[in-house]
Amino acid sequence: MLAIAGVVGAIVLTNILRGGADTPEQAVTKSIEAVTNKDLVGLFTMVSPHERDAVMRVQDAVVKKVKDEGITDAAKSVAAKDGADAGSELVFDGVDVTFSGINPSVSQVSEDVAVVHISSGEVKLHVDPAQTKGAIRSFVDNFENASVTDQTLDISDLGPSNSGLSLLATKKDGRWYVNLVGSVLEAVNSYQGTPRGVIPASSQTDGDNPQSAAKSAVQASQSQSASQVAPFMVKDEANIFYLYGHLWNNFNTGSSSRFSFGNVDFTEGPREGNRAQAYVSQINVSTGSSDKFTLTDKCFKNSSSSQDGNCLNGSAYQSNGYGYGEINWVSALLSHDGKFALTTVNEDGKWRVSLLDSAADHLVSAVNSLTHEQSLAVSSLARSQAASGSISLGESKDLDFNNAGYAISTLKLDKATKLQLESKSTLGAVRLFTADGKEEKGGVSTGDYNSVTFEPGDYKVIAWAGSEFRDAARTDGKTAGLKGKINILEYVEPATISGSTTVSSTYVSSSSNSYSVTVPTDRAGALLLKPSSGTSSGIRIVATINGKTYDVDPTVGKSTGIPVGVGSHTLMLDVESTSSKSFFSGYAYLDMSFENQ
Repeated sequence: MLAIAGVVGAIVLTNILRGGADTPEQAVTKSIEAVTNKDLVGLFTMVSPHERDAVMRVQDAVVKKVKDEGITDAAKSVAAKDGADAGSELVFDGVDVTFSGINPSVSQVSEDVAVVHISSGEVKLHVDPAQTKGAIRSFVDNFENASVTDQTLDISDLGPSNSGLSLLATKKDGRWYVNLVGSVLEAVNSYQGTPRGVIPASSQTDGDNPQSAAKSAVQASQSQSASQVAPFMVKDEANIFYLYGHLWNNFNTGSSSRFSFGNVDFTEGPREGNRAQAYVSQINVSTGSSDKFTLTDKCFKNSSSSQDGNCLNGSAYQSNGYGYGEINWVSALLSHDGKFALTTVNEDGKWRVSLLDSAADHLVSAVNSLTHEQSLAVSSLARSQAASGSISLGESKDLDFNNAGYAISTLKLDKATKLQLESKSTLGAVRLFTADGKEEKGGVSTGDYNSVTFEPGDYKVIAWAGSEFRDAARTDGKTAGLKGKINILEYVEPATISGSTTVSSTYVSSSSNSYSVTVPTDRAGALLLKPSSGTSSGIRIVATINGKTYDVDPTVGKSTGIPVGVGSHTLMLDVESTSSKSFFSGYAYLDMSFENQ
């Protein structure tokens, strides 16, 4: 009896450790119980092992990056609220999800695949920001007015025509799991109203090595048919392709983006466990529009162009130039350690491609590629860093942008002031924060209107490089080394001509034409008058202002500068014929603007 009890106990313990459930229904109900009980480990054990391992690899990489780069401490330092309960651990205090009336039914698709349908019941969500802790609290503390959330949702509303929710369950080594990707595609397919595909009894094609497996899968993709690609994928992904590949086929029907491959070559990359990278060596692509492209290990190039093309630069980071850092998703999802790649898996002694593992491994590589500054930028925490210098109002200052494309300085204002950048500035964005970085006070631009008045005090100024950063980081995404200049000026109302900063193609004739000119400061420079298309020939254009008369060059497209002092003035314009025999005095169309606006 003791021996039998020991065997039974060992079986139970093994099932607990490897997760899953005895039936598809149990896989879903146990998942729901885990969500209700805030049991993240229990929830993960119900996810298909392939997806679970992929997600955990990405999660581990992100958690390590957050810890190594001090992201949590940075978030705390600039949080709108000083939350003692903030941290990096993922706990669900203050977040409650409850299900009721759940009664799942099962449709068997194949021996190893089933659809679990939930047509009734409801789910309730309660979130109390004040009770949250850990990573969720760190997120909540960055919002000033986070309020309690109470929502109730009928599960029947989650499907087309109130049909409810369907989840895909798959069996691995005798245990049933919820398949996340398949469940999403099942939901899409339900809304499309199309029947699922059929999983054939046996169709997988074997690859002798990682590079041959990747080559075969890529060559099969030119058919643009999911069922043709499926044999070269790992088993669970192949099943997904067979069941839902028609969604891609339907989307691609009638598409003009047909393509074919010429040379397709991969080299073997590093191995980790049963996975290996297949690095692109060269792929030649021809499209239906006769364009030809070449993909190498690092570059994508139009064969008909002399340009270098788009190349990987060793980092998955890119700056949008307007105050934020972003992930370059092309690099993040398609490359590994700076090279275009696919992940292959040794399954039953043969190599096959896995898109899930490709995405996971490439995301891990992307996370690892980010520098400290880039990690802060994509987390919207650049403002947590200390300033590297100071700037003064009206003085041009050199900037050394870091590898994330921003530079941080301090600025002191002695009085309430509106601000603007000098007109020739090429900066992408300039944002002002309180000295501690906790509150953004506004942006500064080159525009001729600024409604923000900055109060006296000390400010942290974050200046982002513009489009130049992308060029500087083209070959090396971690040490761009870009320099720039910043000159923040006190904003004053712009000089105007009859209430406008510019006047286009105004009609001027022999009758005196009057305009009011207002110049608040001498910063605007000279008043520019430029004849435009349609101006008569053989004429003299006369401008009178402050009692002085000026001849305006009548040549179309040529500007004449007229000095205008600070104050309010009246500009008179007249047109005269230069021919004594002409009874027609002529006319002109003039563009008017200011030299420095």
